[in-house]
Parts: sequence; C-alpha cells; structure tokens
Amino acid sequence: MEEKYEAEIRKLNREMQTYRSTITKLTAKHDGYNHIIQLFESKLQLMAKHVESLQNKSQLKKDEVLKLRSEIEQLRVMSINAGVNVSGIATITQRKSSSPQSVSLK
Repeated sequence: MEEKYEAEIRKLNREMQTYRSTITKLTAKHDGYNHIIQLFESKLQLMAKHVESLQNKSQLKKDEVLKLRSEIEQLRVMSINAGVNVSGIATITQRKSSSPQSVSLK
C-alpha cells in the first residue's frame, strides 16, 4: 500500500513540476509581451506628439496664409483708394519679367 502512495506522490510531483515549468514559460512570454506593449506605447506616444506638432505647424501656416491674404486685401483696397490700377501694375510686372533683358539677367 505504501508503494502505491509513493507512486502517487511521484506522479503528483511530476505533474507539479510540469505545471511549474508551464508557469515559468508563460511568465516569460507574459514579460516579453509586456515589453513589446511598452515599446508600442512609447512609439505611439512619440507619434502622437509628432502629429500634434504637425497639426500646430499646419495651423500656424493656415493662420499665416489668412494674415497674408488680409494684408493683400488691405493693400488692394488702399491702392484702389489711391487710384492705382492694380491689374495694370500686374501687367507691367509680367512684361518686365518676360522681357529679354530680365531673362538674360536671371
């Protein structure tokens, strides 16, 4: 009878060792996955900061364009009030830039 108990104890010890081995392997995998998740979260945070930076720059560019358009419109109104023909100035400027002298100087 005692041999039967000892055999059962050895069997249970082997099972327990197998379970310990499985737990060790699963713990190692879990740690590995945690490391990968931490790397992913770190990269994700960097990408989020980069996107935010790009959005801020984009907004600055939009604001700058709006400001320049406003200034152009103000200058156009001022020139009209002063009696200057804006389209005439644009035509003269275009002729100067396409003349042979200005082309050779470029």
